[in-house]
Amino acid sequence: MLSRPSDTPPGSPLRAQLGLLVDLYETPAADLTEGETIDAVLALASFRDRGEAVLTEAVGAFDAKKSWSIDAAASAAAWLAGRTELDPTACRAIVERAHGLRDCPVLRAAYNDGVVGTAKVTMLLTARAKVEDLFAPFEAELIELIRHLTVAQARVVVRRWREKALASLGIDDDGPDP
Repeated sequence: MLSRPSDTPPGSPLRAQLGLLVDLYETPAADLTEGETIDAVLALASFRDRGEAVLTEAVGAFDAKKSWSIDAAASAAAWLAGRTELDPTACRAIVERAHGLRDCPVLRAAYNDGVVGTAKVTMLLTARAKVEDLFAPFEAELIELIRHLTVAQARVVVRRWREKALASLGIDDDGPDP
């Protein structure tokens, strides 16, 4: 059952983010102090990732139920692209991310809890290709290793892990860079 933002406990991070969002709708960014602008940019970037995680989770459930087939759409991504302002490439990426997260419960929880954002989730899911059986035992450790790193720093760590995983299986990497 859906709840209203007012149902969230006082002092919760969600309530704070929603409050900031309301404030920013009412106050033009140009009217903020430098410190307020910095805080707003960082909070909104975090809010965007949290929103993307919630959207990914909802699209995953929507796709698993095949709700899109009621409208005779070809796929969940096609349905989403036809009914939102998201472009088809973004819709496919959301659906693919939802599919990948079905097999990665630790990563899925970390994403939904805001521990890692969309860029790192996508990076880890890309790195998992061809080494799925090796990824599972290292899933929590990889998340812990990259959670406080920048995306660029995390990419180096994940790339090194993937190279070692592929080498241990005797596989040459011809896929996209994580």
